[in-house]
Amino acid sequence: MAKLKHPRESDRKPALRGLVVGAHGRHFHVELASGERIEAHRRGKKGDVVVGDVVGCTNPTSGVAAIETIEPRRSLLYRSDEWRVKALAANIDQTAIVFAARPTFNPWFIWRALLAAHEAGIEAFVVRNKTDLEDPEGRAAAQCRLLASIGHDVVEISAEASPDDARKNLLSRMEGRSTLLVGQSGMGKSTILNLLIPHAAAHTQAFSEALDLGRQTTTASRWYHTEEDGWSGAIVDTPGFQEFGLAHLTLDDALAAMPDIAAYASGCRFFNCRHLHEPGCSVKSALESGKIDPARYAFYERLAEEIDRRS
Repeated sequence: MAKLKHPRESDRKPALRGLVVGAHGRHFHVELASGERIEAHRRGKKGDVVVGDVVGCTNPTSGVAAIETIEPRRSLLYRSDEWRVKALAANIDQTAIVFAARPTFNPWFIWRALLAAHEAGIEAFVVRNKTDLEDPEGRAAAQCRLLASIGHDVVEISAEASPDDARKNLLSRMEGRSTLLVGQSGMGKSTILNLLIPHAAAHTQAFSEALDLGRQTTTASRWYHTEEDGWSGAIVDTPGFQEFGLAHLTLDDALAAMPDIAAYASGCRFFNCRHLHEPGCSVKSALESGKIDPARYAFYERLAEEIDRRS
């Protein structure tokens, strides 16, 4: 007897079409046009489905559907290291990078997230949350000034202490758009989510004062619609993480997303100058004369080291 052949993915005709609104490992929740939500798994061993994808599924069997196809994406934000690529969300309009003075934030996380968004062609803005808390040595305020000086949109709020003002400032940027929230653990993303979408009822927890560390409260990525909360749009919430890998970027990609350094790159002696150790480098001259922030240049150097190690 001849063996039955499994149909190729391109030959299958999915019975259902919907939006991936939840992802936990290889388990997904898909929202159909009717508003019904079904559980679905990706057929085979593929791990290419992310929140925000529009997918085609089979009819559920024993309560679970199979994801057969993924429609072309208009955007995809992801992070990467030497071992793997981690997609964060698809089909988003912008990303909001959230940080706070406490627990202690890492400015390089913010800068890396901005570079990733630039490379993906996704707009980004930065949210300083918890403005009511002490700002040791004024680091958070200084970060806001630096980011604004190089052209990034920055909003300063306290989602917990001044919720009305925070909601107004955030909605002016989020109305009618799908926004991905990213940030290190403990920066208040879940509090912001609950402020804008009360029915999300996301779990929140105070950061550890003793350890100066945030506690992760979000365990899965989710897409939330907002029509029922007085405004239209969507928010994608993701688990907090501490490192934003950029293994997919070249040094030229990084420089293109750093206008404060790129502004001085045109006067170099060599057309292919990497702005590291080459003689006659106008970027190094600008650094020495105080026109480039030393911390920003150190960040650029670290990116160059990472890229060289991969080559």
